[in-house]
Amino acid sequence: MISQLAPFSQIAIYLGPALNSEEFPMVFMGACALVGGALAVLLPETLGAPMMNSLEELDGISSRTKPTFAWWSKSQLEAALEKNKAERASAEAKK
Repeated sequence: MISQLAPFSQIAIYLGPALNSEEFPMVFMGACALVGGALAVLLPETLGAPMMNSLEELDGISSRTKPTFAWWSKSQLEAALEKNKAERASAEAKK
């Protein structure tokens, strides 16, 4: 395992002086914010989806949410809300 990390130590030798600069913390935090923002794009859209009350309700979450990068009209959103209400009512009736 240590032999696999050896190349990183060679890179760190050249980055050492840059890591001691006054700008490094700002650059590092800015990069973390940009990476976090880019990764947030991959989260599922939950507009119109009901709130989950238990872990069992996570099973069909992909069928209750809209696809990523898709635009819904007002009528599509209302239809999805009605469908989710009906599914929730039927699930509660089974309990």
